[in-house]
Amino acid sequence: MVINVTSLGVSYLDPSQLPEMLKKLERYIGLPYDDGSHIATIGVGIALQNKDRTAVLTGNLALVLRKIGVFSASDATAPVGETGAQKNLRYQTIINEFAQIIQSHSLNRITEPAGTSTSETALQNALNLKVAQYITTLPNPTFFLSEPQAKEVKREYILGYTIGPFSGAGAQAELDARLNGLLAPASQPVPHDTREYKALMSLYFNGPTLIGDKLHAALVVGDRAEAWFEIRYGSNAGSKAMGSGLVYCIKMLIENVGETFGVSRTFLASAGYRFGKQLIEAEQCRVTGREEHILAAITAHNDVVETAGNVKTGLAGHASILQRSGQYATYQA
Repeated sequence: MVINVTSLGVSYLDPSQLPEMLKKLERYIGLPYDDGSHIATIGVGIALQNKDRTAVLTGNLALVLRKIGVFSASDATAPVGETGAQKNLRYQTIINEFAQIIQSHSLNRITEPAGTSTSETALQNALNLKVAQYITTLPNPTFFLSEPQAKEVKREYILGYTIGPFSGAGAQAELDARLNGLLAPASQPVPHDTREYKALMSLYFNGPTLIGDKLHAALVVGDRAEAWFEIRYGSNAGSKAMGSGLVYCIKMLIENVGETFGVSRTFLASAGYRFGKQLIEAEQCRVTGREEHILAAITAHNDVVETAGNVKTGLAGHASILQRSGQYATYQA
């Protein structure tokens, strides 16, 4: 069964659509920063390192360096008659130089605003010096992405790219393969510019495994409510990360994905027990410096919380989540 879809009227990659949705989740920071898990990141959640910080994500780094202008500056001074193989080697050397800087600067932000800690500043300064070695036509070139540039990098990552020896098929091609026959009849093009596809791409972008078997099964039978339920609960089962896990589910998915899949307020109320349980687990999942995001997410959905008596009962039994910020009275029955 094909699930019904709703047209956006514009491309889902229009700056006002998925890129803006991802910005609300990830936030925009133009300089390299510690994402909270000590992973070097830039722009709108563009990770420069893998999850265990043992290696640089060379494709992402290549996208950033191309947007900054490092490769084009290097091209301008390349020897006449350079072969494709030689150009690839030159690009690889550039990536290696920047990767070495990133890997040699461990980040350890704790409570400081992102991008301002001593370790982050040291990384920023080292990367700026390296950029200046390549871009000599500007007085103070920096390793920096403007918000439009950061959104463009997201778009390029999703659609696929080739930069010298670095390439990626793109998240869109990967997600389309998983959705074949679900949003459109099998073998027909997946309808990208729809609310449903935008919602699923936002989830996929934050982790391909979030499009799990149960969510896939709900899409197969065209069950919009079950699809929402699996996005809201199944995608975050057991999460201990405050980045794209709990906060994403509480704040972004209820606002965007839940509405996209047409879930009524009655359904949200009936889901009260499980919703409350997830909020209570916020205390167990808390990461230093991120608790304010949990509280902000809860506060933003006071209207939903008040429709579900079981949620308030659960929160009353776990008041310590809210008392520290003076929010608890809002949620008393």
